[in-house]
Amino acid sequence: TQDTGGGSEEQEENLHADEIAFIENNVANFTFVFASDVSGDLRSNVYDLIDRLRAMGVTVSEPVNHTDASVVSECEIIIGTGVKGRDGKYSVNPYDLGDDGYVVKVIDKKLVIAGGTVAMTEEAFDYFVEQVLCITDETASFESLYVKKDFENLQLTEYPITSVKIGERELSEYTIILDIE
Repeated sequence: TQDTGGGSEEQEENLHADEIAFIENNVANFTFVFASDVSGDLRSNVYDLIDRLRAMGVTVSEPVNHTDASVVSECEIIIGTGVKGRDGKYSVNPYDLGDDGYVVKVIDKKLVIAGGTVAMTEEAFDYFVEQVLCITDETASFESLYVKKDFENLQLTEYPITSVKIGERELSEYTIILDIE
């Protein structure tokens, strides 16, 4: 959620108790981290976003590659599926997402943006910009960004199973018995 300011410090603290402050008082508390599978186009989009945030008065640090273990921040926005050097805890298996799926979720104080394919990671980043940051062409200023600690947006495409064969026989020729005790 974007915050426009106002209210006492104590009210502010209580208001955001179940959220992580990614941007506070025009200062980004995070570092963008590129995983190994981030495309050149997506890197350009991230740099464009950083330039845009800076133009709105937000102080943002330069992104880092996931392999740079010397630069690990408490609060990070990790983009892509192949993340190493961060306990493996923030990696996403692209096969779990499928060719048409993506996830944007908070794990600890890190926001993970990943897709089942490079194109879907790019779509997940677009979702992040439009729906989490809520930045549009008309956005002129940006002071704060708080994200719920349990935030998750998982987009998967489900495919109906029309037939399954075991050997040369259709599964419909079999009976499945499940003993529930």
